[in-house]
Amino acid sequence: MTKEQQNQAFAPAALIYCRVSDRKQKTHGSGLESQEQRCRKYASERGYDVEMVFPDDI
Repeated sequence: MTKEQQNQAFAPAALIYCRVSDRKQKTHGSGLESQEQRCRKYASERGYDVEMVFPDDI
């Protein structure tokens, strides 16, 4: 097993919850997709393994 595989095997799990509360937020830059991308980047930079994403739409 390579070092990278070992790190992935022991990476802490993460869940992502993305939410928009109104139509303007959904259509003007803070939609579910951009929130998920930012959360995935955050998790990756800190060594988390994203197991599931929970989107919450209006």
